[in-house]
Amino acid sequence: MSESKKIRVNYLLICESTITDENKKLSIINIFNALEVDDLPTSPSKFNAVFEIEVDRKDIGDGKLALDLVITDNEGRAIMKVTGKARLVVSSDLEVGVFNSSLPIDGNLIIKSKGEHRLALIMNGVELASRSFLVESSKEKK
Repeated sequence: MSESKKIRVNYLLICESTITDENKKLSIINIFNALEVDDLPTSPSKFNAVFEIEVDRKDIGDGKLALDLVITDNEGRAIMKVTGKARLVVSSDLEVGVFNSSLPIDGNLIIKSKGEHRLALIMNGVELASRSFLVESSKEKK
């Protein structure tokens, strides 16, 4: 069985920010699929990748997962990689674990071109899910 069959991605979203309360309830603020920018290159000040995964404990060996995010530009070139920041441990007493996580990318992403960009969630070199987002010029819309 491939790694992508062992993990189910319930959602992968791009948003401005998230809030996690004292009960570990995640609130997602301003989900978007398009980013309107004044000038290029730009570095979005509010940009988070948010995902929820579901795993069967028996399928993941030692119970530890490290997930990576890769953002590619309109020509498919990787413009940012976030490696190993999302680390999850599934307790051995759980049959199925459901986890959500937010990775802030604020200020660390530099976008140099307009057009369709892509965010991919990856584990052990296997893409689990991806989401496209459009980069548009606000000057051209006026």
